[in-house]
Amino acid sequence: MGQKKLHLKTDLSMRTEPCPQCQNREQFTARSAQCAEDACEIWIECACGFDPTRESGLYRVEDVWGSLDVPNILTALEVWNERITTRRRGNAP
Repeated sequence: MGQKKLHLKTDLSMRTEPCPQCQNREQFTARSAQCAEDACEIWIECACGFDPTRESGLYRVEDVWGSLDVPNILTALEVWNERITTRRRGNAP
């Protein structure tokens, strides 16, 4: 499994939904893990360990190499925002 520590700058952190457990919006870890022979999942985890995609990998970003490059991290942050917003509305699985 790959991982990369993230410290979001002010402009990006202000567009990131705060963690529902600790209200953090700056310190995260981008993670990747192989989920099939030719696919990896990429997701964002809060510094406190909260992962809004833990219950369902359907919401994780897929990439053949599991690369934690800028485009994949930004896409995973978009998924973070969507899952947090959905959870806050009470629609999360």
